[in-house]
Amino acid sequence: GYFRDRLALVADVKGRLWERTVGAGGDWNWATGALSSMLYTSSTSVASAARYAAKHLGGHVVSRQARFGGVGGAGGAPVALTERSKQLEALDLISEVLTGDALYVAPENYTSLLRHGWAMVGPGVGGMPDESALGRLPFPVLEAARKAKRQILENILSPRRVAHMQHSAWALEGSLEGGLPPREIVDALHGVVWGQEVAAFSGREFYGAMQVCGHLLRTTGTCGGEGGATPPFLAEARAAAAGLGRQGVEQRALQGLWVEELQKVLEREAGSAQDELGASAREKLGELNDQFTVLLLDDTSRRALSPEAFSHIVALRGLLQEGPPDRLLLVP
Repeated sequence: GYFRDRLALVADVKGRLWERTVGAGGDWNWATGALSSMLYTSSTSVASAARYAAKHLGGHVVSRQARFGGVGGAGGAPVALTERSKQLEALDLISEVLTGDALYVAPENYTSLLRHGWAMVGPGVGGMPDESALGRLPFPVLEAARKAKRQILENILSPRRVAHMQHSAWALEGSLEGGLPPREIVDALHGVVWGQEVAAFSGREFYGAMQVCGHLLRTTGTCGGEGGATPPFLAEARAAAAGLGRQGVEQRALQGLWVEELQKVLEREAGSAQDELGASAREKLGELNDQFTVLLLDDTSRRALSPEAFSHIVALRGLLQEGPPDRLLLVP
């Protein structure tokens, strides 16, 4: 509740950004400093809310009695594991921050300030703006948003947080709701990062077909069904390509961050599949590699990708197959 209230407050403040920074006076130089301060404060506030929400994943709750000097009170335990339902609420909030607009400013405010010369803040000669100040960003909106998202993902996938997830899921196995193991968290975030169309075109549903189709596309150039019919697997692949083609630049940036963070997990786990998080990371990276192979080699799927999405997929597939320096993560 507290974290969602914080997001709502930030959204309300930024929704009235124009009136708060410019107002009737139209002082654009003053607006520059006010905008920078407001965006910095709101960005850090939203990022903090998501990072603290991550503590609910595999977390625990200390009773008020224990926190303020008593014991459990009324026979209750002083510490309790966070329920699965509460963990899912935290995961929903984190997903909303990663894919929503909470870390950004309304584009109409941004472009209006640009149009009115909001970056003209340098000292000038004869009252004219200093040309060296033109085009400077008082606050790097996109850079700050991407940095916050990386910190959120690093926090969720950190060894300490994952250890809490594993112990909590193990301890809650016999409860009515059960726990929320790392695999489920990775599955949920993967679907949010890539979108429903890509999630539907998954290795879990089409693993055999994906392997066969990838081989046929590499060797024969086609993997269509009998009589020219499109098999369900390819239909899902082409829907995934169309979905990727509709995504924006910040969604693609988030996907790049996600792939990098999963690769870091494999590096940290030395490629081991014995650890649940390492196994989930390897599964998702391998699945993406297979998906990208089909999307790039199937003519219809490739044409459904926008030019930006095509470049993005090509770059990520190269990263998956080559891996970080001095390490091969996945075999083509």
